Amino acid sequence: MSKSSLEGIFMPTSRKSRPTQTARGTSSTRPNNQNRQQNQSRAVPSRGVAKWSNPSKPSNQNNVYTLSEFVENLRGYCGLESKAQAKTLCDDIARLIKDCMKRSYTIPLFGLGKLFVRQTKARMTRNPQTGEMMKVPARKRIRFSPNKVLKDLVK
Repeated sequence: MSKSSLEGIFMPTSRKSRPTQTARGTSSTRPNNQNRQQNQSRAVPSRGVAKWSNPSKPSNQNNVYTLSEFVENLRGYCGLESKAQAKTLCDDIARLIKDCMKRSYTIPLFGLGKLFVRQTKARMTRNPQTGEMMKVPARKRIRFSPNKVLKDLVK
């Protein structure tokens, strides 16, 4: 794919430069989308591939997708040309979510709900086998809060 065909997808067509401060206090200019230019090898949606409207059924009896089935469905829904592009997209999203969770950010998953980190308090509990009281330390837990549309869809 040529650089000019990627321009409309990843970068705005007009490249304005903004002044930045350097260590000496003088001003220099650099493009706004410097990082985007370096990441041109990322998954790029194709405009000529037809998109799917329904997911395929999982092949096992538990209705659980394997990774390859999920990637194939993602490829079809997003209209990507190859499974490799869909796998790269999955990996990038997973890396983003992990990084955000590590920093205790709340992530809105549009149309689904939100992921967030909640701090629990330290507490005392009883060991059911021995009856001994023990302390459970405070920790962070990952929580998901579904939105109303998703709750109604599952009912």
